[in-house]
Amino acid sequence: MIQGDSLEDRDIILKVQAGDREAFALLVEKYHRPLLNFIYRLLGNPSLVEDLGQEIFLNAYLSLGHFNLDRGTPFSAWLFTIARNRVLTELRKKRWFLPLEDFPHLPAKETGAEERLAAQEREAALWECLGVLPEPYRSALMGQLEGLTGVDQSRSQRTPLGTVKARLFRAKRMLRDALEKRLGGG
Repeated sequence: MIQGDSLEDRDIILKVQAGDREAFALLVEKYHRPLLNFIYRLLGNPSLVEDLGQEIFLNAYLSLGHFNLDRGTPFSAWLFTIARNRVLTELRKKRWFLPLEDFPHLPAKETGAEERLAAQEREAALWECLGVLPEPYRSALMGQLEGLTGVDQSRSQRTPLGTVKARLFRAKRMLRDALEKRLGGG
């Protein structure tokens, strides 16, 4: 059990915002592993994971003063949004592409320039559709992408496991439908 397990994220954030720099270590300890798993799943490049993780935590720390607790956004969703945006920047910089094999209605293999352009458009569509999923569906799907099981999400959100499973099912359906609509059928 980590030292800050009894404290809610909200309490820790309030301490950090009040100037307690040490309290942020509790958030790092709590989210370090899930964040690194998330980065690895998106990049598939283990050599960059730790460096990006440190950069993302530094970014989160520097921005935490602007984190509005009253909006109701979970810290984890905010942190993983920062991570997603940073990974997207890295992907664009390195011209890497996310694997689309998880979406069978999207052709995965391309050979020519036209096919590569189509793949880039599909990738952009995927990120756009992920970005507009409404809460709590986006959080459920992002949690799964982070490597959290349904049981993990149920515990952390204090939500029944059946609700988490239903949200995941609906999130995947919404993402698939949005992709099909965005890409013109399927």
